[in-house]
Amino acid sequence: MAPEVVATLPGRLQELLGYNIFPPFVGYVDGRHPKRFLPAP
Repeated sequence: MAPEVVATLPGRLQELLGYNIFPPFVGYVDGRHPKRFLPAP
């Protein structure tokens, strides 16, 4: 799904699509939280 579309979805749905992190460091992209790669809605 395009990041532009994901940015318009509710936060919980973004998490279910993988835009979240889990301890200890699962989900980080290049050392950053994956939501930082989403454009502003």
